[in-house]
Amino acid sequence: MAYLYHTRGKMYYHFVDYDNALRDISRALSLNPMPEFYFARGNVYKEMGKYELAINDFSESININPYVTGAHERRGDVLYEMENYEEALADYQRALEINPHNNWRFGPIGRFNTPDLYYKIALVYQQINQTKKEREYLRHFVKRAKTYDPWALEYSIDVAKQRLEQIKQNKDVCN
Repeated sequence: MAYLYHTRGKMYYHFVDYDNALRDISRALSLNPMPEFYFARGNVYKEMGKYELAINDFSESININPYVTGAHERRGDVLYEMENYEEALADYQRALEINPHNNWRFGPIGRFNTPDLYYKIALVYQQINQTKKEREYLRHFVKRAKTYDPWALEYSIDVAKQRLEQIKQNKDVCN
């Protein structure tokens, strides 16, 4: 029964009906506290702007199964949005340690294959003014993005290339 509530909750999430998604996924958790259920509810809380609750659920997912790459990444996303860059970076890097090829992670709707963790790490390094590290991760991202879905990542690839060009032209800002 828990999986039925979880599945319906994910459908509500997909249709941006966060109140019903939250209700059903919380029911699933009350029946069976699985890490993927905490992960799903954390995604709902994130979209609702309830960042502390999202962090709690992603953390609980990680406590139950520390190898849930998506929970590390999504908690990092929330921390980034809260401008807590050091902790966001730690979560993104942990996600890459668990899954160094950054592939076949589970997202809110299903499996997806993307190198976007490299891009997110580069964004953190940009925020904390570590240009050399930013450049390194942007290069990783561009290299890997070419082998994935270039249409889905086209905008991000263009932005990354533009930023790399900016860094190249402003060599004096590299730290």
